[in-house]
Amino acid sequence: MKLKNTSTWPTIFVRRIITYGCRKWGHQVKRLTEAKIRGSDYDHQYSGRAYLYEQRFVATMGAKLKPQAAAHLIIHEVGHLAVYWKERYDGQRKDRRNGKGWGGSEEYIERLTKKFVAEIEPMLADWYSDAVNDVVEKPPVQKLSAPQRRALSALRGVERWRDKQRKAEAAQRKAGRRIKEYEKKVRYYERTLEAMPSICGQVPSRG
Repeated sequence: MKLKNTSTWPTIFVRRIITYGCRKWGHQVKRLTEAKIRGSDYDHQYSGRAYLYEQRFVATMGAKLKPQAAAHLIIHEVGHLAVYWKERYDGQRKDRRNGKGWGGSEEYIERLTKKFVAEIEPMLADWYSDAVNDVVEKPPVQKLSAPQRRALSALRGVERWRDKQRKAEAAQRKAGRRIKEYEKKVRYYERTLEAMPSICGQVPSRG
C-alpha cells in the first residue's frame, strides 16, 4: 500500500490505524493500492471517500481533530473497501439498503466502525503521543554532497577489496596445507610401491 500523508497527522499513527482497521474488517493491507491523507484549512473538518474498484481511499482531516475522530474516519473508509472486496470476490451478499449496491450500507459500516473504534479508544491517545514523540526524536536526515558520496563509495570499495584479499589469503594458506598433505601421501605411496617387489618375492607359492 502506498501511503501519501500531506496532513499534520503523524504518518506512523495513520499507518497504525489503517493496519488495525484492515485487521478488524478482515482485509489484507496489501490489497489497498493507496491511502491519501490530506490536511484541511479548517482545524475540525474531516471527510473521506473510498474508491471501491481501485481499492484506495482519500481522507481529509483537520489538525485539531481528536484521535478518536481521525481513527473513526479512516476505519470507516477502510470498511467500505473491505466489504466491497468480500462482496466482489469472497461471495458476501450485497447490501442494497439506502441505495448502496457495493461496499456495504452506511448504517452497517458506521455501526461496526463505532464498535472497532471503541475497542481501541483507551489506547488512541497513547498511540498518537508515541507517534508524535517518534517524529520529534528522529534526527534529521542529512543529505551527503557529491564529494562526500564519492569518498564514502571509495571507503566501501577499500573495505570490500580488503575483505576479498583476506579471503584469498586464507584460501592460499588452506591450499598450501592441502598440498603438503598430498605430497606426504605421494612420498608414502612411492616408498610403498618401491618395496612391493621384495614383498611379493617373500610370498610363498602354492605349487
